[in-house]
Amino acid sequence: MRIMLLLDRYLPVVGGAERQAAALAAELRQSGVTVQVLTRRLEAALPAREVLDGVPVRRLAPVGLSKAANALMVGRVLAYLLAHAAEADLWQVYGVGPVGLAALIAGRLTGKPVLLRPAATGNLTRVDHEGLTPTRYSRLLRRYLFPPALWNAWLRQAAGVIAISPAIAAEAAALLPPDKIHLIPNGVDVQRLQPASAAQRRAARQTLGLPPAGPLLLFTGRLVRGKRVDVLLEALPHLLPQYPALHLVLAGSGAHQPDDVEAALRAQVAALGLQAQVTFAGLVTRIDLYLQAADAFVFPTEKEGMPNVVLEAMAAGLPIVASRASGVVEVVDDTTAWLPPVGDVAAWVAALHALLAQPDQAAARAAAARHRAVTRFSLAAMAERYQALYRQLRPG
Repeated sequence: MRIMLLLDRYLPVVGGAERQAAALAAELRQSGVTVQVLTRRLEAALPAREVLDGVPVRRLAPVGLSKAANALMVGRVLAYLLAHAAEADLWQVYGVGPVGLAALIAGRLTGKPVLLRPAATGNLTRVDHEGLTPTRYSRLLRRYLFPPALWNAWLRQAAGVIAISPAIAAEAAALLPPDKIHLIPNGVDVQRLQPASAAQRRAARQTLGLPPAGPLLLFTGRLVRGKRVDVLLEALPHLLPQYPALHLVLAGSGAHQPDDVEAALRAQVAALGLQAQVTFAGLVTRIDLYLQAADAFVFPTEKEGMPNVVLEAMAAGLPIVASRASGVVEVVDDTTAWLPPVGDVAAWVAALHALLAQPDQAAARAAAARHRAVTRFSLAAMAERYQALYRQLRPG
């Protein structure tokens, strides 16, 4: 079996979709499946071709994520897929932007099955999420170039939609027949990510140059508007009088994102006088080390599909405070995490205080979250569900 994974961005750019694609590729290779990745060349410094962890990666120009690049990308991906159609039995697309549209057109022309994997609710219906305001470009695209009737007609060309959450499955059900919708939650490597001992935590902090003592909170993810890291920063000063050694690590970047707020967050840290309490770690490749170093995981997002970072924190056995947001509540509940409302600073202060002041309760919820990750969201189980779907759709 030969599978091509298509993404707007891929490693070394790191986000939930990128990590899930890389993890799935690794699992598939171990099962004897041939995997390759087709993506965009976000920076000129990134090679057009390379092999990452045994997986061939092809990056197509034009460089960047500008409107012009988006428009040109449809033609570039379409031409590549038509020229290399014989190299894969099935194309799986992460997201439904220019790359997804090109794959659907190529699938129609070649008869190749195309699977779409939306990242979040709103992707299929083209409803803006994460607080983005529609631009003139997007309005032109959605009203005139690809109005709803035409867009939905193209979506129906897909062999199937992989829904990583029930909310996405419900959205897909309004556009596609039930037999084309496949609910496959994200998976996490519960063998690689495990609860850290006190010695491992000390060693990880030393390796990463983080404070050796005091409570350490970890956020991992893109530094974009919809993650609402600003709420977390506003809550921090209210906790410092009681927990003066409290430290927050932001592992992620806003680079290559249209809603990048990293500069604004750095300015907010300076305005609040939190430079000594907040570390901007940037893009990280060893997320396992940061999970080992942390005492708790924090995630103040507005909306998710299925947050890979929360699954990783669960597998690592960390106490979790995350917004009671779509996607998050399909992974954790009040027995496995603290879930303050989205954007409510006072509620976030209360939830963080409860976590820090009740170590026994924090440990109990963390253990329950770890158990849920192992029993419901293992990477091996996810990969097997994908392979079963591939066998079902494989031509011939």
